[in-house]
Amino acid sequence: AERLAEGGILPMYGMPSRVRELYHRVNFSQKQVYSIDRDLDLAITEFAPGSQKTKDKQIHTSVGFTAPLRWKNNRLIVGSNPLSQEQWMLQCTRCQYTQTSDHQPEDTVCPMCKATSEEGFKKPFQWVVPLAFRTKFDRGDDAKVEQELMVTGVGSVAETKPNDKSFNSISGTNTSVAFASDGRVFRINDNRGQLFSGTVGIAESLGGKLEFQWIDERFHKLDDKKSWKFIKQGSLESLAIVAPKTTSVLRVRPSIVPSGLCLDPLSNDSGVKAAFYSGAFIIRAVVAERLDIDPEELDISGLRQVTLEETEEKVGELVINDKLPNGSGFTQWLAEHWQDILQEIINPNNSSNTFAGSLISREHRQKCDSSCYDCLRQYRNMNYHGLLDWRLGLSLIRALSNCNFKSGLDSDFSTPDLENWLETATTLRDNFCQSFSYCTPEQFGSLPGFQVAKKTVIIVHPLWNLENPIGVLADAIATIESPHIKYVNTFNLLRRSSWCYQKL
Repeated sequence: AERLAEGGILPMYGMPSRVRELYHRVNFSQKQVYSIDRDLDLAITEFAPGSQKTKDKQIHTSVGFTAPLRWKNNRLIVGSNPLSQEQWMLQCTRCQYTQTSDHQPEDTVCPMCKATSEEGFKKPFQWVVPLAFRTKFDRGDDAKVEQELMVTGVGSVAETKPNDKSFNSISGTNTSVAFASDGRVFRINDNRGQLFSGTVGIAESLGGKLEFQWIDERFHKLDDKKSWKFIKQGSLESLAIVAPKTTSVLRVRPSIVPSGLCLDPLSNDSGVKAAFYSGAFIIRAVVAERLDIDPEELDISGLRQVTLEETEEKVGELVINDKLPNGSGFTQWLAEHWQDILQEIINPNNSSNTFAGSLISREHRQKCDSSCYDCLRQYRNMNYHGLLDWRLGLSLIRALSNCNFKSGLDSDFSTPDLENWLETATTLRDNFCQSFSYCTPEQFGSLPGFQVAKKTVIIVHPLWNLENPIGVLADAIATIESPHIKYVNTFNLLRRSSWCYQKL
């Protein structure tokens, strides 16, 4: 950075991420240890114990962790502890609550949403940051071992700040934001909830004898070649491996909930959650276009359920952060230009050369019913493909921009995100009744619906509040004499009609 500054060039992205090495072979004649390097964010998945990597046409299996290796007095030596930053974590997959501590927490339910272990609250677990990863130091195998893939590509999660008072309302919008330059973000590999079980001991192999090696218990036994031996020196422990970083974090939530709408991400059978994530990816794409950067420079680090102090209503809180440690300035720029970005998305120019313009172009509206690779889908957000819907994302952004937005409850379906919604809902209703027995199409006011197994069902928009109906929804309910009314939203009816039928 100093050399760049002397030359009149300032670094744009800050310091590079730390890397972790996978040591896979030792050459004593050249006093060299062969390794593969990855950024820590990738290393915790690609080099996790049990994973396999190809190097020099050979397959090498990661077996555990080690401290960095070096040569001294013609032999290989290692530091004392292969793990760093050992802490405990509380995490809830239901509301995205995440908290770390130095001591084991005693919580049995989520402190935020009160979810139990059956509802998504994880038992407190210990996490570590490996200094490096290692193999058996042999020459590898000719083919991959037939086994289940052990790595997981989880997304980032940001640490929750309890009772945070730093939110500020953005004038001209219905949004409150909180920006922090020292937010804590974690990328976690917990082995799909099973954690990694192992212990520290002495590992003997073709690379000699090394102490202070943390080896996964699957590799404690003597191998078939009798070239590997592990002597345990501690008790078994279960750990998650984590890539933590301190970076700029922006949290976004609605200031108030528009009348008749529901913005609780845990409501409406994932429909609201889909709207928040879709809106976040739309915002990220527009910011990347404005700043001429890769969209991957901004991470979507989760969606939380929070409670507004003034109204006690549940809403969603988006967490967006810079990808690079210590921040790169992009999240701060978004916080400072939030109103401009929302307006650019809601009122784009007619040019299809911009992302916002192409999103609502007639060509895209006609061919894309939810999401495609021309709008929101990318290879790196495959985990979210089932949730992405550009129409829902646009409606959520309108709710963040205008507290009077009704999402069609006022019979206004003229905006691109609501265009032909009634016709689409009717088509989905007809297809549903043709696919399943005991289903009769009905019409309730201006809204389509059906009768199934003596149940009355109204098709609704995913953002409508079913507990406090107004507008066209209230009119539809008024036409029904039965007090027991069921609802199905178009988000679920399009994606999982069998699940809807089973639930009804």
